[in-house]
Amino acid sequence: MNCKNPIILKAEIDIPQYISDIIMTLINNGHEAYIVGGAVRDSLIGRVPIDWDISSSAPPEAIRKIFGDAVIPSGERFGTLTVLSKKQP
Repeated sequence: MNCKNPIILKAEIDIPQYISDIIMTLINNGHEAYIVGGAVRDSLIGRVPIDWDISSSAPPEAIRKIFGDAVIPSGERFGTLTVLSKKQP
């Protein structure tokens, strides 16, 4: 592998509106937010993702403050929280 000439892959990912809303809420509150994990993999190989992971610069306390009762502490000791959306199908 020649690291001096990296291969850059550009792909369009069809992001559901409820995921875009969560990402934009994080961004509008001053945080970075990125789609990561299996949703990216599935999209690249032509599958429809069944769940979406978002990595953010927001610490867990900020996520709780921003999303309130929609937050489930699914793996808080690892910095992982689940945000439920009323718009999720």
